[in-house]
Amino acid sequence: RCYHFSYVGEDFEYASINSWGLREFKALINSGFFSQFAFDDTMKSKNEVRSVFPEEHIDQSNKYKANFEFFRLDINQSTSPLLVVMDMDLAGFPHNLLLNREGDIIHSMRPLANILSTEWYIKYSNQVQIDKAFPKSVWIPTEGGDFTLNQLFGKLEDSLVENKFTILQSLDPKNPINTDLNIICAHGSNDIALKQVVFPDDTPRLNLDRYLSSGKVLIFFVCHSGSISSTPFENSISSIVKKYIAKGYSSVIAPFWALHINIPPIWLPVFLKSIEDGKSIIEAVHDANLAVKEVYPTLAAWCCLHLYGDPHITLSK
Repeated sequence: RCYHFSYVGEDFEYASINSWGLREFKALINSGFFSQFAFDDTMKSKNEVRSVFPEEHIDQSNKYKANFEFFRLDINQSTSPLLVVMDMDLAGFPHNLLLNREGDIIHSMRPLANILSTEWYIKYSNQVQIDKAFPKSVWIPTEGGDFTLNQLFGKLEDSLVENKFTILQSLDPKNPINTDLNIICAHGSNDIALKQVVFPDDTPRLNLDRYLSSGKVLIFFVCHSGSISSTPFENSISSIVKKYIAKGYSSVIAPFWALHINIPPIWLPVFLKSIEDGKSIIEAVHDANLAVKEVYPTLAAWCCLHLYGDPHITLSK
């Protein structure tokens, strides 16, 4: 059986998830179902390449969703932010994909974040603000010659310059990035939760300390970096997100599966503007994800970037 507990205002309740299927859930996790999510913006049709239509993205989304229809939460139908704690045995399920009782993706209607645990949330959340002119940095090692990272930089460059990012493009920078908002761009494999290795080129980097120091908000534009795996022998969960929350970051944003290079150029400007408009980080992530949905209405695109940690970070007044 699977239960969900909810706490709203002063009301605490729990209920069984009637649609729950343990066998189906284990099959999804064991098959690496979520790590296989992907989409394309073009496709070959006969002898020509054409853009994928929104209707085709929606159809793809519905086909993905049909595989986890058994995981529906009968919770309050509010539009206010929803803060989630996932049981260790359910950690491999992406929280952006949680469904309501009607089978709709909750994140399409309300901001959503994984707050890791109630103990962490009570002790550490709602304690951090960032300055209005908050410093921002990105490590995107294009000097290594990686084609995809150079493509990504080309798509992001205008936004990074406009928003006054400190940009590090070296494979071996003299100093790691160390500002309120830090972004890491690299490749990641679907076992990153356990191995915690990134690839700025063909050589794996196990220790990011040479590239990344302290900060308040960390964004990974690294495939699969938001994924979580249970480590039953240690009775815990493993993720690169958890590592950097433990290092002192208040919030981490990361893709649960492969991140298409067309997503960050849509997502980042909307996220930054929402923060600058005074919205909390959980609202800013929601705004940015919905902006992606306007262009690519498949959950493989707009549900990709997940928020972990403190959902309340805002600009200082």
